[in-house]
Amino acid sequence: MTQITYHIDPADLAAWELAQIAILTPLKLTMTSSFIAENYLTHKLGQWFDDNTADGWEEMRGSWMTVTYCAFDTTPLSANLEFHSKSEAMLFKLTFGGVA
Repeated sequence: MTQITYHIDPADLAAWELAQIAILTPLKLTMTSSFIAENYLTHKLGQWFDDNTADGWEEMRGSWMTVTYCAFDTTPLSANLEFHSKSEAMLFKLTFGGVA
């Protein structure tokens, strides 16, 4: 099993979050930190996992991913992803970078 840490780009996260606020505010809905993390990571990584791994994004998100949050404001900082396939892990690193 190979574990890779995907670091979230704070500027990209902030831009994505602003777009979501514009959608949710008129509906009087708010976002929790876990909602932000899961939906942002789905936006960034979901299609790649569906296209390039045997198990797909739902399996990774539900079973093999943990998110690290900032202690001060619960902003998502990174996702720790566990790969069962070394080739899938290497392809992920080539595509997105990350620390193994």
